[in-house]
Amino acid sequence: MRVLIALAPVAAVMAMAAPAMAQNNPSGLTPAQQQARMATPWRTPDAYRAEQENMLDEATGNNIAAQPLERVDLANRVSGLIEQGRCQEARELARAEGDRQMALRARQLCRPRRGG
Repeated sequence: MRVLIALAPVAAVMAMAAPAMAQNNPSGLTPAQQQARMATPWRTPDAYRAEQENMLDEATGNNIAAQPLERVDLANRVSGLIEQGRCQEARELARAEGDRQMALRARQLCRPRRGG
């Protein structure tokens, strides 16, 4: 009887811990998948590859916000001028269309690199 009384608190603690342990894996991953995601220094390249593939599978799209078609068209025209080496015209076109960021980027792309 004393053993039963002594085990009652242990059983109660275990009963309360079971739901918490079940919530510990909200993603529904298997133990092997959870282990592959852990950041440990002894991970194999396959584990890193699996983690990257999981991340890509879970992604809902790319990280670039959708752009209006007018801006995409302007970007195509500006990049065409840059490819032809007509950088000044590319910057002027972007400025004329009111896209300061694109004008600055065209300037950065066309600027000669220092030291190399």
